Amino acid sequence: MTISDIHGGPVKGRSNRHAASLGVQALSDCRHRNDSPRPRFEAHPIWRGAVSKEIIAKQDLERIAMQEIRAFPGCEHVTEVEVEYQVDKVLKTNWTIHVFTREGGNMERIQYAINTTRKRLRHRYDLRTES
Repeated sequence: MTISDIHGGPVKGRSNRHAASLGVQALSDCRHRNDSPRPRFEAHPIWRGAVSKEIIAKQDLERIAMQEIRAFPGCEHVTEVEVEYQVDKVLKTNWTIHVFTREGGNMERIQYAINTTRKRLRHRYDLRTES
């Protein structure tokens, strides 16, 4: 297919480069010598949809998790958040959260806050391994 096929008639005095700058793509440029379509490059299944995560220290992740959990209504009874290094290939993270509470808290609300915070933070952060 040439530029004349796209317009329905020949384009006089214009090169493929000029036609492309006008928003017309010369399809002949998208083919190999044998007119087979170019091979598509696809990401490895592990990296499909992957975004880079920030590497964070354990103390910083604990502080952020505590702030986010305590921001939920009914989570005033949360006293401490501990982050532990644990690789989880399914969730694509290398940490988990342990939460400690005082008596009298609504455990259903606290569990909801923990799960929501864990989901939110696991997409943003990976734990820095201490060496």
